[in-house]
Amino acid sequence: MSSADPRPRWQQIADELADGIKDGTYSPGSVLPSKAQMRDTYGVSDWIIARVWRHLDEVLGLVERQQGRGVVVTRSTPVDAGRPSSTAERLAHLERLYGELADRVAALEEQQG
Repeated sequence: MSSADPRPRWQQIADELADGIKDGTYSPGSVLPSKAQMRDTYGVSDWIIARVWRHLDEVLGLVERQQGRGVVVTRSTPVDAGRPSSTAERLAHLERLYGELADRVAALEEQQG
């Protein structure tokens, strides 16, 4: 963790854990550090820890929260691995999706006639 890093703390921690998942430090089936361990290691609040886990789960699809076990690694490759990373790439991606959607709507309108 670097205080000079412009990313929010939760993003820095999430990226560090995601890197550990990708490089095999945390393999599928293993449990990530507990909330108490993360508080001790990173010196952050429960809110930040919850944000980290939510990002790893809902955005990257690398983990799932399991009652009684904690946060468990489910895969080593993010679900969105092919997702564009820069703002320009995201905009171009959205424009392509919009074009595809417009084509589908036009085809449906033609069918209904």
